[in-house]
Amino acid sequence: YRDEHLDIATSMNNLGSVYFDLGEVHKSIELYNQALAIYNKKLPVGHIKISKTCNNLANSLLSLGKSRESKELLEESLATITQRYGPQHI
Repeated sequence: YRDEHLDIATSMNNLGSVYFDLGEVHKSIELYNQALAIYNKKLPVGHIKISKTCNNLANSLLSLGKSRESKELLEESLATITQRYGPQHI
């Protein structure tokens, strides 16, 4: 299915960052969630692209005052990065 290609997910993630910078946080959240849906289908659990997109989504949620949701995503991302690179990179 063409709409679930990894390049599309990467473009959605990047565009989400642009929308965030433009102050269109709700649109950025929509795009990050769409990118994550593709990444979660196509990539193995713990892949760095999933982690980076979770970080972006967490920042958008935090800007809306959704601290708990943001914290959960950031903790998940940190665990993934720590597992991949080791605790010496924290």
